This record gives sequence, structure tokens and C-alpha cells, in this order.
Amino acid sequence: MTDRLFPLTTYSSAITVLAGLGISFDAISEMAGLPAGVLVDSRAMVTARQFHELAALGRSLFNNDPAFALNVAEFARLDMVDVFGPLFATTATVRSYLEDSVRFMPLVDPCIDTALEVDGDEARFVCTVLPEQGADERFFHAEATFAVGIRLLQSVFRRHDLAPARIEMQHDGSAWLDAYRKHFGADVQVLFRRERNLVAMPADWLDIPNPGHSPVAHAQMEKLALARLAALPRVETFTVRVLRFLEAESGRRVLDLGDVAEHLGVTTRTLQRRLVEEKTTFQTLRDSLRHREACRLLSQSDCDVATIAATLGFSEPATFQRAFKTWSGMSPGEYRKRQSGQP
Repeated sequence: MTDRLFPLTTYSSAITVLAGLGISFDAISEMAGLPAGVLVDSRAMVTARQFHELAALGRSLFNNDPAFALNVAEFARLDMVDVFGPLFATTATVRSYLEDSVRFMPLVDPCIDTALEVDGDEARFVCTVLPEQGADERFFHAEATFAVGIRLLQSVFRRHDLAPARIEMQHDGSAWLDAYRKHFGADVQVLFRRERNLVAMPADWLDIPNPGHSPVAHAQMEKLALARLAALPRVETFTVRVLRFLEAESGRRVLDLGDVAEHLGVTTRTLQRRLVEEKTTFQTLRDSLRHREACRLLSQSDCDVATIAATLGFSEPATFQRAFKTWSGMSPGEYRKRQSGQP
């Protein structure tokens, strides 16, 4: 993983929408510390963290509306996303629409990774919010991606009946469940505190043709999008380097701050300072990885809680149970039952 640099020129056309909502982009960009000319210079880049801060600032201007990402999606239009509007509008099928979304997501939202899965009669569009962006309300990105993606899908294919069967989210958005049903349909099943963020749909959706498919225009837009994707620079942060090392050693040994600092060739004080500058801590990163691995072991193995606790480096099962309750809002046993479908 690497921290992403991102050209805001992708969203230059969205300024008119923000103005229509009474939001000054000048004010937001100043608060986020964005460089001058960022909207017109394709060489001007913002970090994924700055992009996330823009979303958070936007929400603050909407009175901290918890359903901000869903509500703003009502204003989404194809012409808001530069070259990607024509790219999506001229695609061949729902499958190619979703595959293009996956391929070019780094040019649309640098804070997430996406994937398309097909399992029997079900297709799933999966959204992973990158952990190095910090833990503060990162669900914005998944909610916005799903809400905007479905809205534009319905527009491109002229099929407003294309409502997902199920939505799963890692955070608890039950307080704004009505907003989910408003945007995705009254009959959609919405599940919170799940292991992944995903939208599930019938697999036969993938073969639905686009009445506006234009092969030549689509090929031209695809070529332009690929060139922009290839031109994206990459910056490796200390956060990413720490996560990579923790992941590589996961299950083999339990690492402390000194182990990681030695591996990276810096002092523990320097490592702590650099992580603070990147708005995170070693404990936060280690807990993020432990939480993810605990969820995997609880849902995909028969290991008991004591074994999982020892594997993750906890001295006592009770300590692991308290930590997991803090991370997930439920005990390991409750999480395992929920994943297995037990009441």
C-alpha cells in the first residue's frame, strides 16, 4: 500500500453543485490547506488525507448531518467527474460499468479500494476504506461511493428499478437508516457492523446492456483515463511502511514499537513523531490490524477465543475480549454468531 496523491481537477465541475448548495469551495480549500490552483492544474496534487478532510469539512457545513454522504449523492451527475462521466455513459453493460469503477477509483476517491465479486447468483461491489487515512468517520467514502454509484448506474442504464438487494457496512449507521432506504429503496436490506462494506445485487444485472453504448467514444475515454491513472505519483508514508511490516509478520511474532523502528532504521522517538505527523499512532495501526485478523479468525476458523487471543499477542483472553468489544461493539462470541447467521 502507498499513500495516494490525487488531482482534484477530477471534481472541478462539482464546484457549481457546491455553490448551488450554498457551500464555498474557497472556504473549504483554505481550511484544508490545499495549494493554490489545485482545481485547474493537473500537476497539482492533494493527498488522500486532504481529500478526506474535504469530506469532513463538507459535512461540518451541513450541520454535521450523519447522512451527509448519502444526501449529497442526490446531486450527483455524470458531468461532475471530468472524463469519467463520458466513460461511464458510453460503457457497454453493467459489468463494464462496475469494472471501470474499480479500475479508475484511484482517480475518483483516493481513500478507498474497490472490487467486483461474483458468487453464483449474487454479484457484490466491495469498498475497502484504507486504514491509513485515520479512523475518524471514514465511512463517508463507502457511503458516498455506493450512493453515487447506484444513482449514476440508474441514470446511465435508464433503469430506476436497479435497486440493490442488500447493503453491508462496517460502521453503525442505524441512526440514519431512513436515509439508506430513501436512496437505495424501501425494500433494501441494510446490515451494519459487518466485516466489509458491500452492495449485493443479482448477478444477472451484469449483462444488462447500456442503450447509449458508444464503442468508439468509450475506447477514447478509456485511453485518456488510463493515461491519467498511469501518471499518478505515489508517496510512501511511515504509516504505510509500518502497516506493511506488521502485516508481513502477522501470525509469526508480536511486534512492539522498538521492533518496527529498528526495521525501518529510525529511533522509536522519530517513528512516534512521524506517525503523529501523519495523524495516527503505532497503537492505532496495530489495533487496526489485530481487529481485522480477529474478525477473519472468528468468521473463517474454529479457533477458540483463547487461541485467537494468543495468536494476536494478548496475554489473557479477557484482555482480547475487552479490546474486541471496544473495536466492534460486541464480544467475540457475539461476532462469531452473527457471522454464522445464528440469532
